[in-house]
Amino acid sequence: MYCLEFVTRISMDISLERGDLLQLDAITNRGTLKLLPVGKKGKQKLVVGDDSGQVHCYEFKKGEPQLVFSSKIFEDAVTAVSVGGGTVKKDNMFVASGQKIVGLTKKGKDFFKLTSSLTETINHIYVDDTKLWTGCEFIYNLYVNGAERDFYMCKDIINDMVVDHYTRELEYDVVFGCQDSCLRFVSGSQLLLEMPTESSVTVLCDNTGFSGVVMSLLQQQHMDSTAPLTVRPEQFGSRYIVYGMENGTISMEHIQYNNPKTSPGIVPVLTNMCCWKVADWNRKRISAVTAISVCDINRDNVGEIVVGRDDGRIEVYLQTNCMNHSNGNVKKFSPPQMIFSREINESIRSIDCGLVNSTEFYEIIIAAYSGKIISFTTEAVNERAQDDKHGRSVQTVNDENRIKFLKAEIDQLKNKVSYLGQ
Repeated sequence: MYCLEFVTRISMDISLERGDLLQLDAITNRGTLKLLPVGKKGKQKLVVGDDSGQVHCYEFKKGEPQLVFSSKIFEDAVTAVSVGGGTVKKDNMFVASGQKIVGLTKKGKDFFKLTSSLTETINHIYVDDTKLWTGCEFIYNLYVNGAERDFYMCKDIINDMVVDHYTRELEYDVVFGCQDSCLRFVSGSQLLLEMPTESSVTVLCDNTGFSGVVMSLLQQQHMDSTAPLTVRPEQFGSRYIVYGMENGTISMEHIQYNNPKTSPGIVPVLTNMCCWKVADWNRKRISAVTAISVCDINRDNVGEIVVGRDDGRIEVYLQTNCMNHSNGNVKKFSPPQMIFSREINESIRSIDCGLVNSTEFYEIIIAAYSGKIISFTTEAVNERAQDDKHGRSVQTVNDENRIKFLKAEIDQLKNKVSYLGQ
């Protein structure tokens, strides 16, 4: 047995500064905040749906929110938000409420509408080109050009779902995290694998890029050694999934498909292997995981795992150390190390990461239960703003711009009240 360092990383805390971006109506549903792809200015716009049925889209300039659009799409709460579109530009927004889905352009104009014939609420959506996946309470559907193609009914409540290429190069499969402590893998309308877990699965996330990091370093090791490459490349063509559970534990699963194209004569089977599990460190107050995102916050080509909890804790985990092999098969990865933890004192409903206020510094964007939108940024906001003539810090400039925005909102509300009173 040997140990392969898959990335050289030093265990250390990461510095993240908090900023309060927006205050919207209450947000009780999870997964209703997303960031659009990076635009021409090198930053990302934020789209969020709240319990009033409104969908808001903002961009930010030096901490000041600039409204792109705000539309009341539904009478009831927004239950799901997804970003997708064509094969090149995936900058359209798809929002759901009840049995309805509406597609919006980046300027807020609706171009697509779909009403499900089911009675269940649509809680999860994923879009790629003309394909649209929906997850309800128990039922999953795939629509192609608005027409239903695939259908599957889970044995218990679907708490989350992810869509990716697990067994097919050109078609997607779906993974469901279910209330009955189970992960279910579905291809088309066929159940491929049921994987029991230690607690109800509350949230799922693809560990994007992790397979590539492992494979590239295995190949590098082979180049630096006279020994043969003991792990076949196709073994790392599958995916790694990170998921959170009701008991507060997070875990990573290696999902592998024995592809008959690369191994003729074998029976194609989808298999899983648990890489690691990390229990909630705060054992006096264990809290369910409500949101997970994988993002390369410190730009070292390996994504950090960002975790949000029902009690308001936001945590960042560093994927680090080594993986062990025996006879060419991966046995275990070292668990990630927590490098950041803060509390926002209310339930976290959604998390996304990206370039929002700056083109250089990544931020963790959080939607809280009360409707508050919060940022934790890697930018040193207490240092002097480079382009400020008065020597103010980045934080001071951002705060003053946010105050200016709030004053403008108050003036608008006063005008509305005055108009209604006439």
